[in-house]
Amino acid sequence: MDPSSLPPRISTGDAGTFAEKTLKVRLPEQVDQLLARGSEGPDEPALPPGARRGLLALKERLAGGVVRDLLGEQPELPAGMAEGERSDWERTIAAHLGRPWKNIPWYFAESLFYLEILAAWGWYSPDSAGCGQDPFEPLKLEELSREQGGIARVGKILRHAAALPDPDGRLAALLRHALWGNRMDLTFGELVRRYGSGTLGENEELLIDHSPAMARRALAARRVDLVLDNAGTELACDLALAHDLLGRGLKVVLHVKGSPFYVSDAMAKDVRATAAALSRCGDPETARVGGELGEALVSAALEIRPHWFWNGPLLYPEWPEEIRRELVSSDLVLFKGDVNYRRLLDDRRWAPETPMEDLTGYVPAPFGVLRTLKSEVVVDLPRSTVTALALEDPEWSVRGHYGLARLRA
Repeated sequence: MDPSSLPPRISTGDAGTFAEKTLKVRLPEQVDQLLARGSEGPDEPALPPGARRGLLALKERLAGGVVRDLLGEQPELPAGMAEGERSDWERTIAAHLGRPWKNIPWYFAESLFYLEILAAWGWYSPDSAGCGQDPFEPLKLEELSREQGGIARVGKILRHAAALPDPDGRLAALLRHALWGNRMDLTFGELVRRYGSGTLGENEELLIDHSPAMARRALAARRVDLVLDNAGTELACDLALAHDLLGRGLKVVLHVKGSPFYVSDAMAKDVRATAAALSRCGDPETARVGGELGEALVSAALEIRPHWFWNGPLLYPEWPEEIRRELVSSDLVLFKGDVNYRRLLDDRRWAPETPMEDLTGYVPAPFGVLRTLKSEVVVDLPRSTVTALALEDPEWSVRGHYGLARLRA
């Protein structure tokens, strides 16, 4: 596609958009959530020394500051990064250096925000109490273990799938459960409150449902890759899906973030902790599944592959060669969640009727997207459908109410 004909990327400076709201409201709220750590009692983990000062400075920059030379000002960051990770950040920050946070590409703003949090926390600093410590760990564990959280839901999901009469239908149902688990995103507190109990999602809320075709593609595969999104309930649903795939003799690869990102995004430790929590569940079927997932992790039938790219500043058309080599070996790649969808589509304002096939020729394997809509980026929908949805609810694309299961074979 001719670069001059591309629509613009979504920016934090786009008035009235969810990107603008993210910068003005959602990201400052996440800083406040971290600043409140340790205020509710002696058993709550406190902020590492020095983190408060760095977090307050970040909040000021969000309100009226500019992009700084973060890696130049904090040499411990590049020293703690992989070579490719460091060069990606240096190049991307340099392209926006000195620009106001209020007018930079949305995905870059969000990814830089989480790198700034890790810098304030001391994630990369060997002498810091925050070195290697996930700032969001307590939030992830709380969401996973609450009464109606991920562990409690898995038994219901397994029983629902087991009651279906054919293998295609069972797998399609597990794909949809994994999709609706994406509502449990800790950057969207309103979604967690709204869907934290009861049914996570209904079929009529799917704008596109290729889950039966996705299931058939998976059943014919030897290897399925999941590019994960959130820990907690969503990851528990993803592991229920992975367990079913493993039971059919497939190799399953889980691609996870290399460092904390987007509050609840899944890392390798979160996968292991979730499988272990499932194995300790009082529900016998859930405990069996958790135990078998643990065995699959040991045998590498279920493999976890962290990579810094997944929590880096680049969009997917720019992914490094090692990521392309990973995915070309897969028979089906499942991208979970809204940010993966945005990154696949270069985070641009495409016309809604644009076919995904026209934009994703660079992806080297058949893939599916399991996503609840939390941004204005959407394709494959007739303009008449989009018009009708907008008349019914002007925020239809950002509230996490609708979902899509989209297969690109």
